[in-house]
Formats: sequence, C-alpha cells, structure tokens
Amino acid sequence: MTTRQHRKHRNRQPQAEAPLPITITAQEKLEKSRVALTVQISPEAVKRDTERAYQMLNNRYAIPGFRRGKAPRAILKNFLGEPLIRQEMLESLLPKAYQQAVLDSGLEFIADANPDLEVVNAVLDGEVTFKATVPVAPTIELGDYHSIQIEPQPAEVTDEQVQQTIDRLREMSATFTEVAERAVEKGDRITIDIRCEVDTAVTLDEHDLTYVVGNGTLSSEVEGGIIGTPSGEVRAIVVHLPPDYAQEQYADKDAVYTIHVKKVEQPIVPDLTDEFAKKAGDVDT
Repeated sequence: MTTRQHRKHRNRQPQAEAPLPITITAQEKLEKSRVALTVQISPEAVKRDTERAYQMLNNRYAIPGFRRGKAPRAILKNFLGEPLIRQEMLESLLPKAYQQAVLDSGLEFIADANPDLEVVNAVLDGEVTFKATVPVAPTIELGDYHSIQIEPQPAEVTDEQVQQTIDRLREMSATFTEVAERAVEKGDRITIDIRCEVDTAVTLDEHDLTYVVGNGTLSSEVEGGIIGTPSGEVRAIVVHLPPDYAQEQYADKDAVYTIHVKKVEQPIVPDLTDEFAKKAGDVDT
C-alpha cells in the first residue's frame, strides 16, 4: 500500500447517522401510565426509505424480462403493487422514527416495553404519520405528608427484660462438660444414634447426632422420651403420626424411634462477672 493509499484508507471514518427528521404533533396522557404520541415523518426521510424499499424488493424478486435488481421502478411498482412497497418502507422507517420520537419527547419510557404503533397516513415519497402508545414511568403525587405528626413513644425496658437478656447471653456463652452417671435433662448437650421406622420402612437413620435438648431439633414427643434416659442406654419411643402427615404413605401410623444416648454433657453457665460482661458485649462492667 502506497503512502497516498494508506492516508486515504486512514481517513475513512464511519459516518454517524443524522437524526431522523420527525415532528411530534400531539402528546396525550392516557390512563394506566401510558402516553400516545402522534408523530409526523418528513417527506425527505420517507422518500429515502421508499427508495431503499424499491432496492430491497428489486433484489429480492425476479421480474420477468429483467435481470434481478435491474427492473425500473415503474415496472417493479406495477408488478408488486404499491401496498407491498409501502409495507417494506414502513418496516424500515417506523422503528427508527419511534426511537427518534422517544428521544425528542423527553419522556421516561419503561425499558423494553413494546410500543403500540398505528399508521395514520402513509404515502410513498410523501408524508407518513403514525401514533405510538407506550407505557411510561408512573407519576407519583405525594399528599400533604408534612402535616402528619407522630408522637415519639418512649421505650420502657423493665428489670425483667434486662434479666432475661442477661440470662440468654450467659446461656449462649455456656460450655459443656460430660456427665457419665446422670440422665438427660433439658438444656443438656447429647450425642445420640437415632433410627425411625414406620411399618417396615426406615425413614431416619442418623449416627452421632449432637444437639442441645430443647432447641427444637427433634419433636416434643421424641424429646419427652429422651429426657430421663441415662447415658449409655437405648430407648424406644412410639409417636403416632397425624392423619394429615405431610408424607401421605405414613399418615395415621405409628413411628417407632430407637434412640441410643451415647453421651450426656451438662451446661456450665458463666458467672455474672465483669470478665463475662467484657466478653459478652462492648462494656466493661
């Protein structure tokens, strides 16, 4: 490539398409946050897209006696008919005109909303007028909210609520120590093997399950049977399932739980001291 050719090639810049010459002749607010725009497209733009429609159709259809794309406009129009040419022109022109109308209107249209386009008037090489009905962002009118007065309600904290919160913090900070010769009590941390059978079906089979008695992991009927069981013992607990049990095949039947209590650990709740207070929260005492 010569220097002149390189300079010529380098100076070729893509030309930005000029705004489509349109006029919004009417703008009407409709119910349900919609706006109807009446848009008029200039004859200059219509003529340009009409010519483009002729070229596209001339290349698409073979006209008898002419090579494809070489038929004169008058012959093409007589052969295909004006409605088909007008349709081709509108399919190219209307989307561009609608996008230009959106920009010119300054309205906040809802993204990705499909407009309802209605052609009012369309003349080849002449003027095109269409109506676009589109949803827009709703207008929210605030009432006289400045006149609303709310009296602040002072928060009253009782000594009982304070004590309950402190007790809960102590329980959350508890440590556990194993007790070998004591039956299970509420609040203990236990390690169990648990198996459940309904008829001959095994619905649960877990080993070394560790949880704190009373935290809701197991049903109250099963926990009621576990409490009082010494460490190392096996206990069978029968629970009758209700008629509306979620798994219909087991509804209104007896579920037999076999539970082996393998380890019992009792909670050691920390004393209420300044040291505990520093660990439990951002306080010193």
